Amino acid sequence: MWTTLLLAGALAAGASPEPLTLDAAIRLAAEREPTALAAEHEAAAAAADADFSARLPAPMWMAGIENLPIDGPDAGRFGMDMMTMRMVGIEQMWPNRRMRDAGRDAALAMGDVSRAEAEAARRMRAREAGRMWVEGWRAGATARLLREEIAALDDALGAATAMARAESGGGEEVLMLEVERAEVEAMAEAMDGERAGVEEWFAAELGMPIALAEGAPDWTLPEVTALDAVLQRHPELRMAEAMRLQAEAEAGMAQAQGGPEWRFAARYGARSAGRDDMLGLEVGVRFDAFARDRQDARERAAHARADAAAARSLAKQRELRQLARSAKAKAAAAMAAQRRIEQVLLKAAADHAALVRSRYAAGMASLGEALTAERMHYVHHREALRLHGEALLALVDLHYLLPEWPQ
Repeated sequence: MWTTLLLAGALAAGASPEPLTLDAAIRLAAEREPTALAAEHEAAAAAADADFSARLPAPMWMAGIENLPIDGPDAGRFGMDMMTMRMVGIEQMWPNRRMRDAGRDAALAMGDVSRAEAEAARRMRAREAGRMWVEGWRAGATARLLREEIAALDDALGAATAMARAESGGGEEVLMLEVERAEVEAMAEAMDGERAGVEEWFAAELGMPIALAEGAPDWTLPEVTALDAVLQRHPELRMAEAMRLQAEAEAGMAQAQGGPEWRFAARYGARSAGRDDMLGLEVGVRFDAFARDRQDARERAAHARADAAAARSLAKQRELRQLARSAKAKAAAAMAAQRRIEQVLLKAAADHAALVRSRYAAGMASLGEALTAERMHYVHHREALRLHGEALLALVDLHYLLPEWPQ
């Protein structure tokens, strides 16, 4: 929220917005996920349903006339027949306690499902925003590197043009450099377009112009034990567990439906003057005494759904564990390869390019050899950026899988 307010304040003051970092992109996308708000309302509705299910049904109030003659000489006349009376009463249904408890538990479990859905929706949106940011950052960093290569080509093009004026046959080298420069410029423009597309995506998401930060975060890998511990609290796993509890509560409701449902009623009858008033009390019970087979089938279906929900919970736990380990392995491999390029290949490629440039300046190497050495230097730079992006994408996946990491 604070990042959003700062960005909005910067725009209102006419200043450039604060560069959007990966952490801020993930946090803001999670805060603004629209379906999470709907799930929160559903959770509130489930809490109200749980309170309703735990209560007794509303009593029924009654008023009327009993034993009013409808034929004969006293038809329709109140007070002529000794049995005619005005009646008021109340009737209360009393479902069995198991039925009410199971209905409450099912509603509470539905609320847990909705809350887990809200958190899962936020995490999914954060993951999407994180991956978008990484792709935009990698495109921007690659474009900046390509423009460094263009600057080096411009220096070489100037030297080749001067040599072509002084010596015959140098025009071919100038054309070679111009083609090389055009190709690199096209690549840089494509990368600019990718970065701009990501910034437009965030602008639509956050409702304001966005500029991606140039620096990448320094995220690290969690320990294997931390993976398993935090996965148990992942919202998708909590949602699967809540669905299992809901199915078990519904199975309990199915069992309770075959139990008795009591009814209590009291009636007061006022007769005409000179006759005694009447009080009636009733106790009734309703139960499924003649449909045991039907009740058994209903209970079997409910228990089968509960077993299916339990199986889905176990499957989701296994899926999340596999995804976490796969993402961790991908991130570790990409980071190791990136370190090797940066610590070994880039230094060797830079030394080789400098050596060939000096040989070319001394007339001991051709322009093609110098361009090849320079090209390999930048190719290794771009590969290091690609691997850095792959590592960040895998770490974003871990961020999605492990809601409490990184802090």
